[in-house]
Amino acid sequence: MFKPATCALFMVCATVGGVHASPMNQQEISSQVIGKPLGFKGSSSGDIIYRNDGTVSKVSGASGALSGTWRFHGNKICEQFGSQPGVETMPICFTMIRVRPGTFFTSNQIRLWRK
Repeated sequence: MFKPATCALFMVCATVGGVHASPMNQQEISSQVIGKPLGFKGSSSGDIIYRNDGTVSKVSGASGALSGTWRFHGNKICEQFGSQPGVETMPICFTMIRVRPGTFFTSNQIRLWRK
């Protein structure tokens, strides 16, 4: 069971089955998340894939199909989806915690799991 813990600003911590879980680093994210189809659940739900070439594709009931780019910023993933004419989108950056094998939680309150 996942239970959030109190943490310092800009730091994500969690207690997973009584064991402290730290944010994943780039190598862990690359081997466990990048290139793998994922389901997600947050304010909306759907499917997402972060590809090795720096592109990301997301399909959700709320926004339909979206394409964009992703990059690492330290141990965070920053994603930015295509903007509409006259509207610029800002990148969203977040850390990830592995809750259990194949299941992850982000600092922006999204649960991800490998499909």
